[in-house]
Amino acid sequence: MDLPHDVCLEIFSYLPTYPLTQFRVVSKATVEYAKVFKGSTIRIGSLKKWRACFPRATQANISGQLLCMNDLKYLDNVKELDMSFCYPYLEMAQNSIKWFHIPGLKKLTISCNEHMTDEWLSQFTELEDLCIGHSREITGSSFRNMKLKLLTLNSMRRITDEALNGLQVEDLTIISNSRITDAGILSMPKLTKLYLCWMNRIKCHGFEALPLKQIFVSDLEVDAPVFRSFAHVPKIALSQCHFLDNGYERWIQLRRLDVYDSSFEEINELAKLVDLPHFVQVTLTRCQPVSKPLQEKLGAKLTVVLREKWP
Repeated sequence: MDLPHDVCLEIFSYLPTYPLTQFRVVSKATVEYAKVFKGSTIRIGSLKKWRACFPRATQANISGQLLCMNDLKYLDNVKELDMSFCYPYLEMAQNSIKWFHIPGLKKLTISCNEHMTDEWLSQFTELEDLCIGHSREITGSSFRNMKLKLLTLNSMRRITDEALNGLQVEDLTIISNSRITDAGILSMPKLTKLYLCWMNRIKCHGFEALPLKQIFVSDLEVDAPVFRSFAHVPKIALSQCHFLDNGYERWIQLRRLDVYDSSFEEINELAKLVDLPHFVQVTLTRCQPVSKPLQEKLGAKLTVVLREKWP
């Protein structure tokens, strides 16, 4: 029995790329859907078949593929590209990978790519969203050539403060870096969302100068300067931190506080949160025990998640 056209299109919108390529050859309804399909994060096997099925797709995941110049004609109108674990064919690699360039690309994800360099990245001048991980040849000198608003750096140990200086990034994620300091973060004047994990040179001092709306930080000593830094941040998440100070009254814009695997010098001082004008919720996950008076003071605004008990 044939389903109504509208119902078919609704069903197809939930299917990944591979089943859609199979349905297209047996269902007329999918022909119209395929014409306007924009792509997905599902890894592509054959670029040629993919482009034949989805002529208007602008999102592609070619991770793990061996690249050659012939591939570019199938990607010419792509705006979002994941090319993690990609390598050029050996004969192409000897002449660098600078030939691989897609004009107008807006979002790029690369990981574990030894052939990707700053010189190669500098060609992507329209990039707004860049995610790089475990790519040891990249130092970040090409970032200034782009229009970045979102930047993710995962285990990019050659990236320093200099690479971040003056970037107009609004959303920054950095995981595992021992060279970036507070100075590098402070040099980015438009930051509203910040995620910093496993960064042993970050102190989070002076961040009150940034227009932050949301922040996650791990492995931090939460001292008086940190309380000043987060004074205007509505959403704060801290993991594996130690609270040395109790200046919660400074967090005048706080709405939500999430704390994971952390310790407090004076955990009962969290009671100050109830006096904040915008405060809604605090969640303590796998932290030290909470006293009954503190539970009574915070009431429904406190959520405690205990450590899992092993059998």
